[in-house]
Amino acid sequence: MSKMSREKGKRGEREFAEMLREHGFASARRGVQTACRGGLTAPDVVCEELEDTHFEVKRCEVFLRSFYEQAARDAGLKEPVIAWKRNGAAWMAYMAMGHYLGLRQKISRLETELKEARQKNE
Repeated sequence: MSKMSREKGKRGEREFAEMLREHGFASARRGVQTACRGGLTAPDVVCEELEDTHFEVKRCEVFLRSFYEQAARDAGLKEPVIAWKRNGAAWMAYMAMGHYLGLRQKISRLETELKEARQKNE
């Protein structure tokens, strides 16, 4: 991998971490990708509020299936999520459908609980 390519990857990781912070995930930061510290399987971005997620960040024009395969291999017990962005486009998240549906189910359950709590207080 060329130095220019590595630098673009680092910029993408910083950009994605910044986007997470802007959305309320204050602890988001680049992970440690050196063999002596985080290991080569360390996530590209870490976030305490999303500790069960393994983020693999890709800032390139073409999405490859191998990106997800790499994240799934490196994630261990965490949920692999690819954060991918093309030039001039929005960030996209790629994850297993089961993970997405589980998140939607949790949101739906919390919305129901909130609605019930508000009705009790009226």
